Amino acid sequence: MQMCQSVNSILNSYVKKLKIMPPRIHYRVKSFNSIIEKIFRKQETEGTIVDPFVRFSDIAGVEIVCFFTKDAKLLRGEIEKGSDFFLIKKPDKKGDIFSYKATHYDVTLKKNRTSLIEYKNLEGIKCEIQVKTITDEAWQKLQHRLYYKSEEYKNFDNKTKKLIEDTFTTASANLSSIDKLFGRIRNKYFREK
Repeated sequence: MQMCQSVNSILNSYVKKLKIMPPRIHYRVKSFNSIIEKIFRKQETEGTIVDPFVRFSDIAGVEIVCFFTKDAKLLRGEIEKGSDFFLIKKPDKKGDIFSYKATHYDVTLKKNRTSLIEYKNLEGIKCEIQVKTITDEAWQKLQHRLYYKSEEYKNFDNKTKKLIEDTFTTASANLSSIDKLFGRIRNKYFREK
C-alpha cells in the first residue's frame, strides 16, 4: 500500500506542475485471492510461477482517469521523462483506434527517490500505472465485465460473440470521436496548453 501511496503523491505533484484539470487517481493492492487466481491462470500458459512478486508488476496499481486526451498525454510525458520512475517495460504504442486506449507502465522508483528516507523501503518494488481518459474507462469497464472476464460471453455461439466484438469495436471508434469533441471544450478552458 505504501508504494501506491507514494506513486499517487508523485503523480499528484505532476498534476499540479502541469496545471491540468485534476484527474481521478485511484490505487489498490491486489487481494490475496486475486493474486492466487492470476497465478493459476498464468501457469496454464506459462508454466510454474515461482515468485509472483517478481513475475507480476500489477500487484500494486495506480489508475489515473483524466477528463481530456491532452491531459492524459501530458501526464504520460511526465512519467516517460523518467525523473522519478524507472520504466521496467515501456508501453506498447500500437495506436489501434478500435481497442482499449489506456497506457500501462510497469515502474519502480528511481534512486533519487529511494535514497530519501520516506521511500527507502520501496526500492525495487513494482507498480503498474494506468493512464486513461474517462471515455477509455467507460469502454474498459464494460468490455471487462461483458467480454474479457464474462462467464456469459463464453457460452454464446460464435455469431453472437462476433456481434459483441464488432459492437465493442464500433463503440471504441465512437468514443475516439467523443474524446476529440471534449478536446475542443478543453481548448476553450485551457488556452495556454
